Amino acid sequence: MKELIILLILFILPILLIYLNIIPKEYYLIVLGIVVIFAIALTIYQHIPLKDLGIRADNLKQTFLPHLVFTLVVLVILLILVKYNGASVIKNWQTDRHFQYMFLIISFAQAFVFLSFLMPRLNSLTNSLLLSLIINALIFTAIHFVYADFYHEAGILFLVGFGFAAVYAYYPNLLWAGISHAVLNFVTVLFGFLSNIRS
Repeated sequence: MKELIILLILFILPILLIYLNIIPKEYYLIVLGIVVIFAIALTIYQHIPLKDLGIRADNLKQTFLPHLVFTLVVLVILLILVKYNGASVIKNWQTDRHFQYMFLIISFAQAFVFLSFLMPRLNSLTNSLLLSLIINALIFTAIHFVYADFYHEAGILFLVGFGFAAVYAYYPNLLWAGISHAVLNFVTVLFGFLSNIRS
């Protein structure tokens, strides 16, 4: 019951509040920051070991290749989408703070919240890895509804979210997961996908 309450308050409620415009869509990054702070506070309060959060160095070699392969596969899919949609690199991206540092902060924040924090709680709630992966991917997809092209990208978002969680479930390392997310975030936004907030 406790894990379900955490899930509802930290993940479902913020999405609903933004969806209902109780919280403006433009504040979604602030909401993410608040969720991260609460997630960190809970992990400290519950004395969760760093290893259980994927913050570890003992498996860096073993987990590197799976995360690399996943990243490369998704990159290929992204580039196919770029070609299919005739997308091009956005203008003046070099001066955009997203490409200077924000993509790193956002990517590692999401990796921590969805993989280190959420996945163990979903496993505890469902006792089913597959169901946990599906729920995780659905929530990951849902948080992107603030973007104007969400409905065009929802399918790929779900698959990528599922893949992120699946790779992490078998090869838990937050460093590689965060780097993978950062690379994919950079390229995705660079070509104009998931970059404009819907009105």
